[in-house]
Amino acid sequence: EVQPGGEVTDSGRVLPKCPPDLLVSECFCCYNESEELKFIGGIMKDLYNIALNTIVPVNLKKNGEAGHVACALEAASGTVFTGICIDVPCSIGICAEQAAVAEMLKTGETKIKRIIAVYEDGSVLPPCGRCRELISQLDLDNEKTVIAIGHDREVTLKELLPERWDRKWD
Repeated sequence: EVQPGGEVTDSGRVLPKCPPDLLVSECFCCYNESEELKFIGGIMKDLYNIALNTIVPVNLKKNGEAGHVACALEAASGTVFTGICIDVPCSIGICAEQAAVAEMLKTGETKIKRIIAVYEDGSVLPPCGRCRELISQLDLDNEKTVIAIGHDREVTLKELLPERWDRKWD
């Protein structure tokens, strides 16, 4: 079902609704299936598409929900892992980044080259503090992980966590 302002592609996917205050030339979610995304730096276009296509919102019991945020990460091997968020009323949910990291760890990998989280409206979300810390605790090389923190900005984990509390034990 098309949400107000949304558009259905030939494959049946509902594209995100554009923010009403942006011009089409500035809009971060305007694209069509035959073109590459126009808004995000070249290194994250593929991961953005993977994360966006992983989003499948699901209502859980008692106001819980899952799948409205998805993450795609590329490990050092080049393998891409995905995850979705799970939010439940008792506050024990997990972020999409944590779910993707768990998928990666099942294969024995610990190094992340790049990572992106995407909300159901197509916006890019920076990782929360808990996710930043988790990524940093997996491997020393993860301070070089490139993280999408917006539609036009990518930074390294080291830039997000410049003063490490655990440097003494590295």
